[in-house]
Amino acid sequence: MNLQYNKYEPDFFGVGIHRGSLFRLLYDKALKSNPKLVLRAHVRDIRDVHTQPKVVLTDGSVSDPYDLVIVSNGAKSSLRSLLPGKKFEQEYPWGALWGVFENTGLDSTTLFQRYGGTTRLLGFLPCGDHPETGKRSVSFFWSLRKTDHRALVADGLEAFKETLGAFEPDCQLLLNQMTRWEDFAFVSYTDVYLREWMEGKVIFIGDSAHGMSPQLGLGANMAIYDGLLTGELLAAGRVNQLHTLATLRRKQNRFYHRVSRLMTPFFQSDHTLLGHLRDRTFPLLPHLPFIDRLMVETLYGTRDGLFSRRGLG
Repeated sequence: MNLQYNKYEPDFFGVGIHRGSLFRLLYDKALKSNPKLVLRAHVRDIRDVHTQPKVVLTDGSVSDPYDLVIVSNGAKSSLRSLLPGKKFEQEYPWGALWGVFENTGLDSTTLFQRYGGTTRLLGFLPCGDHPETGKRSVSFFWSLRKTDHRALVADGLEAFKETLGAFEPDCQLLLNQMTRWEDFAFVSYTDVYLREWMEGKVIFIGDSAHGMSPQLGLGANMAIYDGLLTGELLAAGRVNQLHTLATLRRKQNRFYHRVSRLMTPFFQSDHTLLGHLRDRTFPLLPHLPFIDRLMVETLYGTRDGLFSRRGLG
């Protein structure tokens, strides 16, 4: 399946970015407001959420009161218990082994993925210049059941590299950089859906409010929308309207949440028949005009539903 970002919007493009680069952009911007930064502070709870919220750390210390607390600590956030009302949380049995390496020959403009049924998935995501070395980098990921991670490590790194080289020849360009298991991080995923994102003066955004499996970066697009709209409301002094964010975003997030839950088993699951069905039908879908446009615009993040769109403004 070959999906082109600029097929329907010539100015549109996809960006793969290293987390460290994204953090550096946000960090440098934050420094301009002369903030008080507290590092390595693990938040256990938030008190007085309806008046002046205070953050409680794992060491028992309590912060000064804040006007607003924005929770953006990811899909595994333990703070969602603060929110009443409808919520859905389910951890996927599958995850992925991730590593970031120097790109020494892979296509730097293409997200490439190879599948073997629904149990093997390998991908290369070019992610620009490394924030520390400045060299071109690529994210590598390998699908893995959570229960299989320990056995993979026990079998040894060389056995794993042999498997990769046999599965995808282009892996040879990276194998000599894979020298220890510490070069990788194993990440599992949690499916999250909250109907309401705000309680008192505490608001949840990004994966902490609507996490999903990382198929094609849909969750990242949704988090960027959250940040954009939250920032606009704060910049305009409309803090009292932040509670409307969940309503503004509900239709779109519900659509992407459903797409993610529907599509994930075709790529990562124990249902081998779904893999055969995918291999025979998915390559045909881009030849159907309506379906092709739906798929590409879903990648853009500009869909609200099967028959409705949302502009980027």
